[in-house]
Amino acid sequence: LRTTPEGVKLFRWPIKEIESLYTKKHELSNRPIHELVAELGGELSAIQAELIDASLEFDPKETGNLEWNLRGLKVSYDAAKQQFIYQGRHLPAPPVDGKVKLRVLVDRGSLELFANDGAAVATHYALPDPGNRSITLTGKGSVSLTINELKSSWPQQTVKLKK
Repeated sequence: LRTTPEGVKLFRWPIKEIESLYTKKHELSNRPIHELVAELGGELSAIQAELIDASLEFDPKETGNLEWNLRGLKVSYDAAKQQFIYQGRHLPAPPVDGKVKLRVLVDRGSLELFANDGAAVATHYALPDPGNRSITLTGKGSVSLTINELKSSWPQQTVKLKK
């Protein structure tokens, strides 16, 4: 629970222990999207993460509408309506102190959205294409972007077949 100008509200956020699953961090702070587009085809195209914990922060007055595509799962921001959209579902995300934040968790069977530090949250069943490990971003202006690659929390087991 947090106290906001609108009163006490419930917030949700991933547990801190998720950080123990991070294997590699990619961080780009306050960078023009047109530069990131080049880098997403270059430096960040090397990211081949199946499991992702990614964060985006931007000023919607500067960026306007955005589209963030993680492993083929498209998340859009409608600046006029101040909301994120995934598969036709809406998640309110008005600017807080002029900025909008989105944290996205992508795994093998779901996509979780955490807008503005957990003020609005949505969990969706999602099956990303196993062969698609791409990350793209379209829009204008500048954003800050952090992508954490994760390892599975499930132990790898070897199955021995009896003859």
